[in-house]
Amino acid sequence: IERVEGALTIKDLVPPVSTIASATYNDATGVISLIGDKFDTIGVDDDGSVIDYLDFSLLTWDIQGDDGDTKVSFEKSDFASAIKKDTNTIELTLASGSGVGKAKLEGTAGFAAAGVDGTYSATKDTIDVQQGFISDTAGNKSATDAVSNAAIVYSDGAEPELESFTSGSSDGPYGVGLKVIINANFKDDVLKGSKITVTLNTTDTSVPPVNDTLVLEAAETGKVLSGEYEILAGRTTPAEGLNVTEFVATSVYDVFGNQLTSVAIPTNKSLKDLSNITVDTKAPESTISSVAYDVTTNTLSITGTKFNDIGASSTTDDVKEYLKWDNLVWDINSDDGSNNYTFQEGHVANAYVASNTLLTVKLNSDGVTALEGTSG
Repeated sequence: IERVEGALTIKDLVPPVSTIASATYNDATGVISLIGDKFDTIGVDDDGSVIDYLDFSLLTWDIQGDDGDTKVSFEKSDFASAIKKDTNTIELTLASGSGVGKAKLEGTAGFAAAGVDGTYSATKDTIDVQQGFISDTAGNKSATDAVSNAAIVYSDGAEPELESFTSGSSDGPYGVGLKVIINANFKDDVLKGSKITVTLNTTDTSVPPVNDTLVLEAAETGKVLSGEYEILAGRTTPAEGLNVTEFVATSVYDVFGNQLTSVAIPTNKSLKDLSNITVDTKAPESTISSVAYDVTTNTLSITGTKFNDIGASSTTDDVKEYLKWDNLVWDINSDDGSNNYTFQEGHVANAYVASNTLLTVKLNSDGVTALEGTSG
């Protein structure tokens, strides 16, 4: 060539020779980092944007790495940015918002350590990249960037942390046949099907006594494992109330596959610290010797023994719900006849254990009318 007139453009026809080997994912920031080599052949300086040189339709998050139908396909709108950090790293920041980017990825069934059914799976997710994902600034597509089932390392490597044991049931005494819901609460989500076996401080009547155990399980992915403890005959608890004394972590995994190994119960965060539940399966040995009725105050004074067995916490603790009222009958004329008044809980204003030998029962207006209006 001896002479050239006008503008001359020499097009770069050399494609990038970038390769991708693996990936990392930071759930806190929503950043997927592609780890590889020769990203400098894209033609962009370090910390520069490469979002216009990546074909995101060729990038796939392969759920469980099985090349099956469950996967996350991406498009450019799923990413807020794509930065070439250096020749070995490209950082892809997922977009925020409903149904896109981070929410789209993490909301897919089977994401990370979960199986498609939500329970833990030892089969790991992977990254798949088809050839031509990366282009250089001249528009040449890479022929070396394809990779199948590239491993993903998660930034969250901490095992699940137990926060407390609580109860989903009301405080108070529980007898034979009643059920108490016991919860193990974690600081972060654990996968559906996660289980622990807790040992309770209830004992049976065997010699030596044996403590009851209970399996707590996560019905869905979340922060709570739960179980229902049914009170059996002969069970008792110490004065501190129902408590979890220890537990075995059989299979507790978080979303990223970290397994619970610590069996320490946080200080002041066990069941007895956060609930006030007692187990009492011994029937009251109360006796009744006489009853007096004050027509002025509409109050029955029932004299007897061992009324403290009812379990009232104080002399102002209303115990009417613990008394079987249809077993209390005012026998008109003391003849065991049919013209009697049978008490009803709805006719009682309150019932108090005044002392171990005195139980007071105050009737409401309906009770007074029903009793005093009975013929005889």
